[in-house]
Amino acid sequence: MHPIMYASSHWYYSRDAQEYVNEIMRMKNEFGIEGLYLDGIPGQEWIVAYEQMRMLRELFSDGRLIIHATGDKYNGNPPLCEPALKVPIVETYANSTYTGELIYGEGNEWAYPKYITRQYRLSNCIGVMKYDKWDGLTPLQRDMQMLKWNGRTCLLPVEREGNTDKTRLEYLKEHYFPILEELKKLWMEKGNEEKFYEKYYLPKYEELTRNF
Repeated sequence: MHPIMYASSHWYYSRDAQEYVNEIMRMKNEFGIEGLYLDGIPGQEWIVAYEQMRMLRELFSDGRLIIHATGDKYNGNPPLCEPALKVPIVETYANSTYTGELIYGEGNEWAYPKYITRQYRLSNCIGVMKYDKWDGLTPLQRDMQMLKWNGRTCLLPVEREGNTDKTRLEYLKEHYFPILEELKKLWMEKGNEEKFYEKYYLPKYEELTRNF
């Protein structure tokens, strides 16, 4: 467990990156926080976002930095204007990202999850998707897609699985976790192989999930 603080550089009154980081430093010194959950970064000002993230990583060299940086389709925010998608150096200082909130998509062929959950070799951090507006799939099918691109799912609050009496958590225990265990075994056996994802992981995933 690591004590991290909820913060938002997007809503901070100043776009002076050093001023913002100084305030975070004060919090670190006073309360002993070990990182940040950044609910928003300066989306239209990627240079400011980059400066902030670079200095925050220096401040928390071994800490946890999580970026939740998505908006909705009505106010000009992501995905088209999100600097972390266009300028990967912003997210490269994070441990993980939490994206996709209020971003609309449909069906298994929606390309967005591929790029934001896997970071698709754009960044060295892990991506997780909040798929609250991903239509055309059951919650379990969305979980399976997260497994495809990310090696994990986004465990949103438990909900009913379609029109059944079972919760998604029950479906995860019945279907998702056994598949995850098989993929873990594959990783332990072949994880050091070149192009592990393309040669081993993806074919195995397709085999295990063909009924979903």
